[in-house]
Amino acid sequence: MDKNTIVLWDQDGVETTFEKIFSIEIEGENYIMLSPVQKKIYSDDDEEEEILVFKIKDSDHGELLVHLKEEECAALIDKCKSLFEKFINSNDI
Repeated sequence: MDKNTIVLWDQDGVETTFEKIFSIEIEGENYIMLSPVQKKIYSDDDEEEEILVFKIKDSDHGELLVHLKEEECAALIDKCKSLFEKFINSNDI
């Protein structure tokens, strides 16, 4: 297992291996985007990659990943767009 691979267990104890796609800190909150590593017998180039977004929280047992719901992901995307627009506007030449 390399440093871009993460193993998570759900509440039923089912283990899934994920590949780290991206992580970011926005307004003091940390987020990580993961894609399940699936062993495929065939390759389908048209198949869309599944990306799951998690908020990283501290807990008594270390870091806890909380899966974001669709509306929470939409709000996060809006925050990213806003920050990107501010960055672009502040660097206009």
